[in-house]
Formats: sequence, C-alpha cells, structure tokens
Amino acid sequence: MILGSGNNIIVESQKIASHLYNNLNKLGLVINVIATSGHLYDYQFENDYIVQQPKNIALIEQIKRLNGQSIIIATDPDPQGDLMAEHIKELTPESEHGRCIFNDVSEIGIVQSLNRFNNNEFSFNQSQAFKAALIKITNLHMQRESSQSNRSNYLTTTGVTLAKQFDVLGRVNKVQQRAFNVEGKQHVCNVPITWQDALSANKISPTITRDLIADRALSGRKLSVASELQDSFINGRLSYTRTDFQRLPSIAEQVLSEYTLSGELIQHDQHLDFQSNTAHYAIYNLSSPITPIEYLIKEQNRTALSHKFNDCSSINFSSESVLARTGRFLGSQITIAPENEIAYLLAKSKDTSPSNLEFSAQKYAKLFYNGTHCNSQLISSTLKHAEKHYPKLIEFGLNHVLDDLLHKQEKPLSKSKKNYHSPIPEKTASLKNIVEEVNTNFSL
Repeated sequence: MILGSGNNIIVESQKIASHLYNNLNKLGLVINVIATSGHLYDYQFENDYIVQQPKNIALIEQIKRLNGQSIIIATDPDPQGDLMAEHIKELTPESEHGRCIFNDVSEIGIVQSLNRFNNNEFSFNQSQAFKAALIKITNLHMQRESSQSNRSNYLTTTGVTLAKQFDVLGRVNKVQQRAFNVEGKQHVCNVPITWQDALSANKISPTITRDLIADRALSGRKLSVASELQDSFINGRLSYTRTDFQRLPSIAEQVLSEYTLSGELIQHDQHLDFQSNTAHYAIYNLSSPITPIEYLIKEQNRTALSHKFNDCSSINFSSESVLARTGRFLGSQITIAPENEIAYLLAKSKDTSPSNLEFSAQKYAKLFYNGTHCNSQLISSTLKHAEKHYPKLIEFGLNHVLDDLLHKQEKPLSKSKKNYHSPIPEKTASLKNIVEEVNTNFSL
C-alpha cells in the first residue's frame, strides 16, 4: 500500500489526528484521519461466555463503512494499540491494511514515518494484541472469582502483581534522601529507609517511561509524568513516550551526539538500534528541552551515551535500584503518598505496562489503603487467594504465563494450507479463536 490521496489513517488520539490531517494537507494529500479515542470493544460475560462488547457504536459503524478501502492503522505501538488494530481489521475484512507508527509527530517526523510506511518497514504485532485481550479476559475471570469470595481480596492482574511486589520489596513509603560519591560527583536520590547500604553505582540506559515514574514516585511529588510526556510528544519535542525499549535509533546518531558534554560522536553502540525497521525506541529529545521533564530526559540520555557518570547513575541495593542525579544534598526524610508508593512498586515489576502505571497507582491507592493507612490484610489475602487459584501467575509472572498460553494457541497450519516458500510456519491463531478457547478451557 502506497500512501496517496484517498487513503484512510486511523490513530488513537484526536490531537494526533489533527496534527496528521494538517500536515498531510500541507503535503497536498487529502487523507481521511480518524481517532478511536480509546478501545472500540471491551469484553464481558454473557451467559457464562466472554463476548466482545462495543464501546462506541457510532465509531464502529463509521469504520465499517471503510470496508473495501485502503486503511493505514497508526494506533500506538503497545499491546493496547495492537489490540485496537486487530479490531479495526476485523471490522474491515475487505480492506487492504497497512501498519504505520509515528514515533515523532513533528512535521519531519510524520514525513519520515510515512516514508518508512511506503518501504513496508512496519508490521502488525498480533501476539501483543492477543496478550492485551487475554489480560482483559483474565481480569474478568479474576473479578468473578473475587466477588464469590465476598471481597476478602482484590483479584486482578494488577492487584496480584502489586501484592507480589509488597511481599518481595515490603513497604517503601518512608524515604530519605541519600548522597553518593560517583566518580567525584555527588549523586543524590530518595531511598526507602529500610534499605541498607548501596552495593554499586551502575551506568544507566536511555530513558524509558517507568524510570521517570519510579523516580517521581520516590520524590514524593505529584504523579503527572504520563501527561507531561504526552504534552511534549504532541508538541513535537519528544519521541513516542510509552515505551520499555532502551535503545535509540542510529539514524539520530549525529543529533544525539549533542547529548555528550564534549560533543563527541556516540561510542556506546549497545544503546543504538541499527535496524531501521523497528517501531520502538527509548524516549529522546527532538528539540532543545523546555520543560523540567525534557531536561531530565536529556540528562539521562547524555549520561547513557557518555563514557562518564555525567548527570545520573543507577544506585543498586539488595532489594532494587533507584535513579540518582547530581544535586544538592538535604538529607530530608518524607512519607510519600499511597499512590506514589504503589507507582514505584508497579514501575519495578516486569508484569506491568508503561501505558497506565500512574492510572493504576491512583486506582489501587483507593482499593488497598484506608486513607493513608495501608490495608495489609487485604494485600495478604489477595496474595494467598492468587497462590491458591492462580499458582502459575505467582510463580512465573503474568507475561510468562500469557506468552506460554499464546504459544500453545499458535499452531502450524495443515500441510494443504502451508506456504512452502516461507521457512516460518504460518499461524492459525486469531483473536476470535483465542477468545473461544478461553471460553471453553480457561486456566492459568
């Protein structure tokens, strides 16, 4: 599919849709740009079966009317965005679908992404989409199990992950500022008071969302990282922000060289992605920083790409690590808010998504706390109930369990349907048959 007038582009954000529409018009392209503003479908129980439930019927009908037309799907490159992409494809089976990802919504960034789209450098990630659907479905089963136990626990995938984190790391609500001498520079950070001496100071990797949220959480300041990042992204000053990938694009190497204090070219190849067809990068500055969070990103990336501990470091303890930055040592001790404590615990788990860490922290602060008092009995009960009913989830973690479940569903096609020109077997898995399998044989 080659981009031209008459195509349709579907994105998530209305603001991004407006950016695209205006910039495409400047290029002389008349493109229909639609924003989903969230998921098209949710899942719910109906007569003991899980079914798709429309969330925005009018928008679904609008997308259905595109059936047979060319559609460029540019939802976010995360599991939720991939799930939306699968739903769009299901609604328009006669259409030609192409995947495009906008890591940068500045004018030049949009042109670069569209050029990469024309070179077929993006692809759909069905496994991520299926995983997002399975998380929703798993939560439905857990909520049913939880309601049958008179709410002595709070079983959700996030609730179980959080209970595990409390069990492993303990309380982290009381923190004290500590200072460390790192290669002659004073690095300071807030550390839970129960943690003992630091083990080491390590170099950091380029910036990802959860690093910024974990740092903000222990600082005791308001959790608004996601909105601050999104504003900078929409305004073309930062690359895509909901990411867990700690590599930077090699195509930006010359621009990124300004991150190093002396302006030398980047030497740390382990932080650079030399494959042009990836959709995922760490967060990086697209222009000189303006906001405080943009300065923090520049400092972290500059240190990651430098030979020295210029601005920050990762201070490792036996329990976890914290991000330390150059600054003034005050030695203050504070008690952070419940949502900050939860945000740090969730940010340090591999079973959480960077897309909704702060939202989940706000939600579970209301569920697992009575005001500022942590309901340790509810947390303990949630963990015990999960150990009884979902032992694999406790032992291996959510991502491992779902990956295993998906692997079992992705079976090679029969010989008559195999593509003998392809060395990789095609897969029979689809969103529909995975949901059907879960309906008949749900087990974690």
